[in-house]
Amino acid sequence: GGFIGDTVDWRWIYYVMLIFTGAVYALVCFTIPETYAPEILKRRAKKLRKETGDNSYVTDLERSPRPLGQMIAVNLYRPIVLLFGELIVFLITIYMSVIYGLLYMFFFAYPVVFGEGKNFKNGPIGLMFIPIAVGVIVSALIAPFVNRHYVRMVAKYNGRPPAEVRLIPMMFACWATPIGLFIFAWTSYSRLSWVGPCLAGFPCGLGFCLLYNSANKLPGRLIPTPRCFGSRSKCVHAVNLACGRGSFHDPDVSQTRK
Repeated sequence: GGFIGDTVDWRWIYYVMLIFTGAVYALVCFTIPETYAPEILKRRAKKLRKETGDNSYVTDLERSPRPLGQMIAVNLYRPIVLLFGELIVFLITIYMSVIYGLLYMFFFAYPVVFGEGKNFKNGPIGLMFIPIAVGVIVSALIAPFVNRHYVRMVAKYNGRPPAEVRLIPMMFACWATPIGLFIFAWTSYSRLSWVGPCLAGFPCGLGFCLLYNSANKLPGRLIPTPRCFGSRSKCVHAVNLACGRGSFHDPDVSQTRK
């Protein structure tokens, strides 16, 4: 993005993002299968009705459809109930809001540390984010091993593993983020090399991604309610993460470090 802004035009940063997002969206739409259980059952029932001519094959949603207004009201009200009625959802949400805010702090801190402190231009400043991306990629490579471990725990507990099993990746990832922050803080002075704050992004990216994955899967195991409530608790996470991101925004951040 920095190189595009310096050599072409800042608008092309958004054009490239739009092109990339559109290509990924098209790829996802045509390659990833449907995973929403009610929709899968609905398609299966439709297929059976067509093959057998028996209209008795219907799903619960088709048998008693809810009005659109009722669905909107329930889906807006229930996340609020989960946030303030389930302590663990509230605490995990607050924790992840802080983590999410720390991620966005990097977008404001990097121009200050590398641009003002080390006199980097926009292009090289953008390259400093590569270690964060590498950390995210490594966390994605770790994810299959985490899932295999969870599958073993499911078998061990006869299909009902403790919800705390989802916390195991967080127990390790929670250390990676502060380690990266300490490295970044202690090496970000203008008289020191750029290597320290640059490499500090790796443990941060690794910790961020592992924490996100565990936190998103945890509510569905913790809440003693129907499985569909887990998705609503994720809505709570999404709203509070956005609030956490905004609370970390400082329009005068460039004046905080001399």
